[in-house]
Amino acid sequence: MKPDANTNLQIEEGKKYRFEVGSAEEAVRILRERIGERAKVLSVKQTGGQGLARFLSSPRLEIIATLPPRENPPQLLPQSIQLPIVPELEKEEIRSNDIVLPKARNTLKLDHEENLWRILRKAGFGDAILSSLEYSPEWSHLKNLSLPHALAEISQWLRKQFLSRSPRPVTRRIAFFGTPGVGKTTALCKRLANEVFLRGKTVQVLKLQNDMPNPDDALTIFCDVLNVPLLRDPIDIESITEDHCLYIDIPGLGSYQDEEYLGILERLNTLEVESRVLVVNAAYDTDLINDAFNLGQRLRATHVAFTHMDELTNVSKLWPYIVNGGLTPLFFSHGQNVTSDYSENILDYLAERTFPNDFSALV
Repeated sequence: MKPDANTNLQIEEGKKYRFEVGSAEEAVRILRERIGERAKVLSVKQTGGQGLARFLSSPRLEIIATLPPRENPPQLLPQSIQLPIVPELEKEEIRSNDIVLPKARNTLKLDHEENLWRILRKAGFGDAILSSLEYSPEWSHLKNLSLPHALAEISQWLRKQFLSRSPRPVTRRIAFFGTPGVGKTTALCKRLANEVFLRGKTVQVLKLQNDMPNPDDALTIFCDVLNVPLLRDPIDIESITEDHCLYIDIPGLGSYQDEEYLGILERLNTLEVESRVLVVNAAYDTDLINDAFNLGQRLRATHVAFTHMDELTNVSKLWPYIVNGGLTPLFFSHGQNVTSDYSENILDYLAERTFPNDFSALV
């Protein structure tokens, strides 16, 4: 069912509703207005724009959502609770593990761990990361800190978790794959632009078919601009130049289409591709991101790249995938521009967006 913007639709629990929007922010607003705070996104599909037009105009998003049956209400911070206030800090800035925090007015004091839990929950942290934090040695003393101090400690804890994982190196043959609409080809082009322009690498691109449609109009133009050879299936592995890096663009794969991923897995093994990048739309619901990671496991993914970061209002949900997802984060993609909006500084980018200067105002 597709709701009309000018009608008052009677929303029923369990039914599916389809919306077409221009951004994730618009989707959140419309879902809250028409379905309510309990709206659950079932799928997100990018629509509109063919060929090169996809890079020159903003895509549309088709959202399918539902109103799930009512469950126990979330444990958010009740408005009736008046939290104590500590005096204004005037003489010096607070320092914690070399992180400098600005002077604060009306700094929230955490009297017990339940308050901090609720604040983090309200800020968007999920059960997985909160449970890990609760059972860490740091949790016991966080309740005695001011909110800026506690956030600094949590930031350091997340950094330690991230840095404790050994990153996988990127080999000379690297494949990009994901479900339809995640911005896989755009992500590959962003990586190519950085490899060719900034690092001066010589690169070839292979457009994999595997009996599935995989249009290449935009990629053809982009490779021509970069003077990068574009190869197409069928291709003999012996014809691939060994002194070039090989980037492989794979058709969009359905999460549960076994025949597709088995065929792709065989092709990647034949081509001796060791680096396999799962491309994930960061604006997707966590259920869809979980499905994407399951697909990545089937194709033996080694790295992950998150796209549509510019449409994501809550980056906190990404921490479990970055820290415990089992894949080495390769880069974040922020928009449609294929020569910019790209960041390989995973830790700093995510930390800055998770703990902005106005974090207190957000909760």
